Amino acid sequence: MSFKVHIIDNWPGLTLDVYLAETSAGGTYLHTHRGDIKPHPSNATLDSEDRWFHLSHAAAPVLLAALARQLGAVEHPAQLRRDYEDERRRVDRMINHLIGEGHIHP
Repeated sequence: MSFKVHIIDNWPGLTLDVYLAETSAGGTYLHTHRGDIKPHPSNATLDSEDRWFHLSHAAAPVLLAALARQLGAVEHPAQLRRDYEDERRRVDRMINHLIGEGHIHP
């Protein structure tokens, strides 16, 4: 069993329609906002009535941040980049120290 999330940008309503599809040996099924699970043939289009939920563009980053916190990920890619750069500076200082002490030779 695997899951896929499809997001369709609904500009007239300034919302994102989110679809949750579950695929198993029996086929693909959509989880709807009514709590139903309905079969979804692979060649069928997504109907707004079958969406799992929709949310405003303004709410999307808040949901992303909450999911990241819950799952132990960083809330924003810029934070991941800052963490990477901090770690790189730390390792560079350690290497420079070891070279200065003569423990390693460049």
